[in-house]
Amino acid sequence: MSEERLNAIKAYYNYNLKRFNNGCNYCSVHKNEIDKWLPELFKIYSNMNKALNDIAKCEELKSENIRNGFKL
Repeated sequence: MSEERLNAIKAYYNYNLKRFNNGCNYCSVHKNEIDKWLPELFKIYSNMNKALNDIAKCEELKSENIRNGFKL
């Protein structure tokens, strides 16, 4: 995989990580809306896992990157 493609996947992961964290924070404040947003959070989580699987094919994953995203 090219470096450009790998960086695009990392950026996609970072985008989804931010959305996931924002969604979790929103749901923690608006508990009455969890049922509404949970399916979307699962989609975002699935996107994150797919991106991590692709990244893991090219380099070793670090827990810091999984938690905080990748520096580009």
